[in-house]
Amino acid sequence: MLFKTQYTFACSLEQFQQAVLHPELDAYIERRLQSIERRHVLEIRPEGDVIVKRVRCLPAVEIPRPLQPFVSPAMMEWEEEIIINPSRGWSEFRAAPLRFREYSSTHGCAIAQPVPGGVQRTLMAAISIHIPVFGALFSRFVEDRVAASLDEEARVFASFIAQRITSGETALRN
Repeated sequence: MLFKTQYTFACSLEQFQQAVLHPELDAYIERRLQSIERRHVLEIRPEGDVIVKRVRCLPAVEIPRPLQPFVSPAMMEWEEEIIINPSRGWSEFRAAPLRFREYSSTHGCAIAQPVPGGVQRTLMAAISIHIPVFGALFSRFVEDRVAASLDEEARVFASFIAQRITSGETALRN
């Protein structure tokens, strides 16, 4: 499954990048995201021109009844590696579940560009799910959850920009 989302944040590119790299961002996100039960930063390290961040997440999710005999919320926990290039305004990421890695993977990139009225973040990703029998049902379930989670994350990120970076109201448009 391929998807693309775009959000516009009312701030400058410098402010956007400052927010992405802010040391309080991860804790702020963890406290406010309703779609994530637990989010833990495993590592942040510079590597040349980029910053590598590894994060482990357990979603707060209710499994649809037909999938409950086969899937538990704990099985949905994933680990993500994000490579951030602040000077170029892009990042790339890879994510995989902690269990059953051979059945699912996600990879993609995000690009931040100045636009009239702010910064537009475009996120493009591919999610591969290879589960016998209930694969199609599980794929639809994951697709719906990812879309809702990205919308929520954008709202929380806009709130962070407003409270910690611009000290004002940040409008979010998608």
